[in-house]
Amino acid sequence: MRLSWVRSISLLLRVLGTVALFFTLFPPVGVHPWIPLAGFLFLWGSAAALDYTKWRCPHCLHHLGKRMFPLPARCPHCHQTLHAHDKAITEAEYRRYRDANKENRPPQ
Repeated sequence: MRLSWVRSISLLLRVLGTVALFFTLFPPVGVHPWIPLAGFLFLWGSAAALDYTKWRCPHCLHHLGKRMFPLPARCPHCHQTLHAHDKAITEAEYRRYRDANKENRPPQ
């Protein structure tokens, strides 16, 4: 999956979630308001999970920050140039990164 696809899918999930929130606030006749609320929570939760796991620099695997639009020109951590056609990290890469950072944390 490319970074441009991650941005597009995240935006689509957020827009659909906002529509579901609208139907929660103004439910159609015969529809219980909990149904669109569950859809809203699911869609926004999916967008947040996608953002947290896939919106990462393909070079250093750090999170690229909150802003998805426009695409950042450089990674805020390693300062490598980013392009829309760069591939997003895979689930296995993310797990390795997460596990490596767990081991390197100082004891609390």
